[in-house]
Amino acid sequence: MAMIDECVPIDLVTLKGRLSDTRLLEAAGGVEFLVDVGQSVPTWHNAAYYAQQVRSAYYRGEVLSRAQRAFNELSNSRLNGDWFAEASVLVDEVAEAVRGGTSQTKEGRIMPTAITDFGEDEPVPWIWEPFIARASITLLVALWKVGKTTLLSWMLRGLCHGGDIGGAIAPGRAIIVSEEGADLWRSRREEAGLTDAVSLIIRPFKTRPTMSEWVTFLDHLAEIVAEQNIDMVVLDSLASVSPVEDENDASTVQAALMPLHKLTGAGATVLLVHHAKKGDGSQATAARGSGALGGFVDTILELRRFDAIRSDDTCRVLTGYSRYTEVPSETVLELKPDGYRVVGSRADANQAGRSKVLDTMLPTGAPGLTIEELRAGWDADTSGIRTPTKQTIGRDLRKGAKDGYWASEGTGKKGSPLRYYRRQTPDQEAESTELADQCPEFDSERNL
Repeated sequence: MAMIDECVPIDLVTLKGRLSDTRLLEAAGGVEFLVDVGQSVPTWHNAAYYAQQVRSAYYRGEVLSRAQRAFNELSNSRLNGDWFAEASVLVDEVAEAVRGGTSQTKEGRIMPTAITDFGEDEPVPWIWEPFIARASITLLVALWKVGKTTLLSWMLRGLCHGGDIGGAIAPGRAIIVSEEGADLWRSRREEAGLTDAVSLIIRPFKTRPTMSEWVTFLDHLAEIVAEQNIDMVVLDSLASVSPVEDENDASTVQAALMPLHKLTGAGATVLLVHHAKKGDGSQATAARGSGALGGFVDTILELRRFDAIRSDDTCRVLTGYSRYTEVPSETVLELKPDGYRVVGSRADANQAGRSKVLDTMLPTGAPGLTIEELRAGWDADTSGIRTPTKQTIGRDLRKGAKDGYWASEGTGKKGSPLRYYRRQTPDQEAESTELADQCPEFDSERNL
């Protein structure tokens, strides 16, 4: 106590000196005893660890106490039967987890989980099959005014009513954090038939938020997701709510993205709508800003016009890059009055455009035209499609004949060339018209 009163530093050396000066060292147990005491007494070097231990013990006690109190209160209510047995098991499981048995965090430390404890491999659960998986983070990228929000509107219609855009869209609930005003969303609501399964948060920040405000906002969203069983949260656009000032700063971008796991952890799929850079990009690099954005998300969907030159082009190419192998690398969508439908791949859409031209050139009934005659008569200026090679025309004709749209005569040998023509039956005429209407006219070679 004297050393404390004198504010003298206390350690093994100073304490041994003071006891020697007062001739009390041997009476205190000698140097060996002092060494043992020094090794067994907590020191300031481990203060943070000791504080964590105290905090963990407090929380464990709190959770156990509250869980037991809730169970006792419910037991005194009018509920009875098997529910109580199940609740009792639940309380025991909570208690075991809090004691450190099953949680991935134990006493404040992150603990590994054996890969064999992850359960059986199961099919991927989809929001929009096979493009957007549940509880994942997807980035939808396109140049401005290409149709990101239009595609989003029809996707939301699928959430409201169920639907299909190249794959099933599961009914569910969504929250849209939008940079656009209520007037635009009123129009989309009427056009796409949206219901109260879709809710909006319009312009939550009047200025760029700080990182703290951003994280607080995501915490609030996560609470809503859990309380209202929200299936999807859409940030349209990411730049309108992100705290990041420099989109090319990878560390800042990464720091802003990581809290999004609060939403997936609450059970929601996250869709980030983002602008492409001015020069576009290839191989999953179309998104504006740092590559940390593309590297963070589970799936990248890049939306482009099928024909970049034509402003009236209603077809879009959706290019996918994903951790999920089921996500297709390329899909061509066409916007119809009743929503989007899948044409196929870019090659399929090119083939459909050529088939429309061939269908207008082929005569109805024999004897028909040869490949050479069709190529010679191809009007690239009128059709908007460059004259294809003989091999390409032949491939398209064989496919159309195999599918039953057209017929041919001849052996294909010298002196008996294959001649193609349209069948004369009304049913075949209807099928041919359906094929021709698949997609507007496109420049097949430019888009290959």
